[in-house]
Amino acid sequence: MTTAKDLFAVLQRKAGFEAVSHTPSATRLRVMGRLPIDRAGMNMANWKVLMDRLFVAMERGRPWTVDISKMYFRKGGKLVYAWRLLFQGDNIEGHFKDIINVIQTSPGAARPEPEEVKLYGRQSNDTSGGKRGAQPVLSAVVGPMAAARKNMGG
Repeated sequence: MTTAKDLFAVLQRKAGFEAVSHTPSATRLRVMGRLPIDRAGMNMANWKVLMDRLFVAMERGRPWTVDISKMYFRKGGKLVYAWRLLFQGDNIEGHFKDIINVIQTSPGAARPEPEEVKLYGRQSNDTSGGKRGAQPVLSAVVGPMAAARKNMGG
């Protein structure tokens, strides 16, 4: 039989979700966990894909529901939050296999979103020394005049 620990392992593999605590009952599984930030930001991107996949599956008439939210609380004098997942349904443990299947068949990795791209026509993206191109709004040159100024070295 599939257990809650199997569900946590799949959540960890797919999106980096780390289950911190859980409260099982006959009709509900409440899971509290965190989503560590990785350098590429892929944990959050994969988490969003996974949440969408769970909601789509639920909307298509699964015998279980999921409620995903953030729970804020104070810890060590700071305001922090944890992700809260509430899986509900009659005999929820009997649905773990289906929930795990939905998670496993969700897309493996979200496409990363670029935060910075090369500006075409520039030698580099170096913005040091006032090379940002900022100009006062009323005297900014645009269009053909801007191209002419650039061609003249300005």
